[in-house]
Amino acid sequence: YVLMYAKDIKTVKVYKIPKTEKSLSEYNKQDKGGSYRLLRLRNTGVQFFNRETRPNLFFPIYVNPKTGDTSLIPNLNFPIEVLPTTDDGVEGCWTWGKDKINKNPGLIVGQKVRGGKWRIYRKDYLKDESLLTLPKSMLTGTEVNHEVGKEMLTKLFSAAPFEYPKSTELIASLVRIACKSDGIILDSFAGSGTTAHAVLALNKEDRGNRKFILVECEEYADTITAERVRRVINGVENAKDTTLKEGLGGSFTYCTLGKPIEIEAMLTGESLPSYSVLAAHLLFAAAGVSIGDEKLEKKNDDGLFYSDDKNDYYLHYQSDLDYLSSDEALLKQEHAERIRDTSRQNGKKAIVYAAGNYIGQRELTKMGITFCQLPYVLHER
Repeated sequence: YVLMYAKDIKTVKVYKIPKTEKSLSEYNKQDKGGSYRLLRLRNTGVQFFNRETRPNLFFPIYVNPKTGDTSLIPNLNFPIEVLPTTDDGVEGCWTWGKDKINKNPGLIVGQKVRGGKWRIYRKDYLKDESLLTLPKSMLTGTEVNHEVGKEMLTKLFSAAPFEYPKSTELIASLVRIACKSDGIILDSFAGSGTTAHAVLALNKEDRGNRKFILVECEEYADTITAERVRRVINGVENAKDTTLKEGLGGSFTYCTLGKPIEIEAMLTGESLPSYSVLAAHLLFAAAGVSIGDEKLEKKNDDGLFYSDDKNDYYLHYQSDLDYLSSDEALLKQEHAERIRDTSRQNGKKAIVYAAGNYIGQRELTKMGITFCQLPYVLHER
């Protein structure tokens, strides 16, 4: 079973999903208005919707026995009276009132059923909005079975590395229900990577722009989870399935979690990150930029390690406690002036990270320098 939660059940939006082939096959009748199906006009929930609870919806409808046309007024052409009662004689009610029937007379028809009784139906035409339906609490069909998920893994890896993997269609169904076509789907226990596969398949199907985030702590994160995503995107050369062979397209970034950088450990010298690791951390915190496998190193003697359209980023640092405790680790006037001149020449401002400085904030502002003190800036966002 699947449990679904919402942050606020009062505001949550449940999205409609495409009807199945079986559901679409119910629209098996045709007239000048197009394909349609017949739906009972009598409310089937007679326990709650009946003559007593909905007296205004209990009234006779008259049928022309030759054409099946209906009327709210009896006459020679419409002699047969039909009431919204069950086969057991329980008095129910219609789902439409008289006003709605009068506005849509051509949609209400009568049909003779077994035993010579007449029933009233309404025509439900297959239109664009009819191609979608609200999801039901039961997801049926073999496509949501874990055996289908196992078959897919076998196609991708020649053997199923998981015993009970979820099927792609099951996850796709849940994404359709709960997520917009440009939403973000988080899977904190990615396993075999079914969620990414489902999101990529949906994007290919409806040209959506959904994004996925997978989290996996086990050793197979790269060899199975990420590898499945790679194969689904790029295609599997010897696959018999055309879609699987051609690939779904798309892209993703594979990241590994580094060791945490802690202020206390830096202050005591217990754990000092390398220049590259600290620079990458500071850049992501300041600008949201991830450099992937690239190593950030000093580009000049002043500690320039990265530049974007607006800023130059400087890190005055060595992973050595004696250095960080010394006067050398501080930002001095001559150092700041060189940074000022370089950044101004590039038409940018400077962000400087160092253990301390000898310059007042007013002077730094005049220079176009934002100073960030290590290691305390690590807790600022």
